[in-house]
Amino acid sequence: MGHERIETTMGYYRIPQKRRRDAAELVGNLVVAGDSLMSRQMGRSHRLADQRATVAVPFGKCSNPQNVAAEGYGCPIRHQCFGCASFSTDPSYLPELRRRLLDLKATRARVDAFDGAADWAKRDARPSDEEIEAIEARIRMEEDKLARATPEQRSLIDEASAVLRKARAVAQVDVVLRRPNGEDALSSHTEDRRHLVDALGTVIDD
Repeated sequence: MGHERIETTMGYYRIPQKRRRDAAELVGNLVVAGDSLMSRQMGRSHRLADQRATVAVPFGKCSNPQNVAAEGYGCPIRHQCFGCASFSTDPSYLPELRRRLLDLKATRARVDAFDGAADWAKRDARPSDEEIEAIEARIRMEEDKLARATPEQRSLIDEASAVLRKARAVAQVDVVLRRPNGEDALSSHTEDRRHLVDALGTVIDD
């Protein structure tokens, strides 16, 4: 838009809280029933209980009680979300999931082609085949939901997903997430970026 600061441009994309909530409820409660796709309706009490029982993580949300109690800083498996039963995602994250998959495959190829390191160092730096397969499975699962959607459902899902991605983008621009020691959480740990969604309510509430 020609603004000198990205914050000014992103300010035009602030999403009202109700619209975000409705979008999250739509895409976050999609279930496959036979050959059809349905969206489970959540009452207010159920929605509040779900919010208290989950925390935002990269590419989705986590329901592990230890991690939820620690506001996302208490993951017992160091945020290996794709191998955890407490992790869930939805179709709004498909672009990010696909980019993550490409990044991991590119990293794997670079590590495999590098000869100047000890085997243990390469094993530590190399994304595992299991992790890549787990992401592929998650992508297929979300794509399968979209494939079963009617044209009307797909239109609503696409619109809701766009709302959520814009909201997440605003949060990433406007918030500096601090670790307990005061460091910027994004400076060296970009995988924690999705934790910013926790602050979304105070960032862009209207």
